[in-house]
Amino acid sequence: MKYVFVDMDGVIAEYGYPSGTYDGEFQKGNYLGKKPVNTVIDKILKRYGNTEYIIMICSACPNSKAIFEKNEWLNVNFNVPYENRIFITQGEGKVDVIQYFIEDMMHGSLQQHAIIIDDKGSVLSRAHSLGMECYHPTQILAIEDSVEQVTDNSVENVADT
Repeated sequence: MKYVFVDMDGVIAEYGYPSGTYDGEFQKGNYLGKKPVNTVIDKILKRYGNTEYIIMICSACPNSKAIFEKNEWLNVNFNVPYENRIFITQGEGKVDVIQYFIEDMMHGSLQQHAIIIDDKGSVLSRAHSLGMECYHPTQILAIEDSVEQVTDNSVENVADT
C-alpha cells in the first residue's frame, strides 16, 4: 500500500487567488473561488484511484479559516475522505509532516510507502533526498495513456472477481 500525498495550490487547484493577490490576510473566497485543474485531477485519479494507493491531501494553510474553505473546495472538486486530509500550518515543513505520518504513525518507510505530487521544487527536492517518489504536476500530465489504461483494466478485473 502506498500513500500519495497531493498538494492543492498549483497542483489540483489553480495557483494564485481569485482577487489576484494575497496580502497575508484571509479573505472569504480565497480558496472557494479557485478553479480545479481537471486535467491533473483526472490523471491522478486514473493512476492512483485504486486499492493499491491511498490518496492524501497535504496542503499548506495560513490559518483555520483557510482550512474551512479548502475542505469545502475539496468536497466539491476532489472529494477524498476527511481523514485523508492533512493541512500544514505555518512553521511546519510539509515533508517533515509526511515523514512523521509514514514513519511514526503508520510504521512504514518513505521509500516504500510515500509518493508526493507537488509544484514546489524545494518540497520535491527535500522529499527526493529522503527517498520518496516525487512528481511535479507536469510529470503527472506526461504519463502515457496506455499505462493508465492498463491500470484501469486491472482495477476493473479486480472489481469483477
